[in-house]
Amino acid sequence: MIAWRPLEYAYPRPGSPEGDVIVVLGAGARDVDSVFSSGERLGSGSLERASAAALLGKKTGLPLLVTGGPVFTDIAEADAVGTYLEEL
Repeated sequence: MIAWRPLEYAYPRPGSPEGDVIVVLGAGARDVDSVFSSGERLGSGSLERASAAALLGKKTGLPLLVTGGPVFTDIAEADAVGTYLEEL
């Protein structure tokens, strides 16, 4: 049996994040033509991860590394998340 559950809930949140870079895993993107904000192209998981990573990046000063290819659409998750992060 496969349980589909976001990774965020599988591990405890670190008290003080450490590292050289923040890796943002893709979690879905929508291939839509006309949007007001690029956030509309993100699945809910990708939007939550990108928003949390942006906040963590601001707090720590660490760069973000966004991952994710075109899984169920023609748009790569990394491209959609990257565009959203640039809008912030």
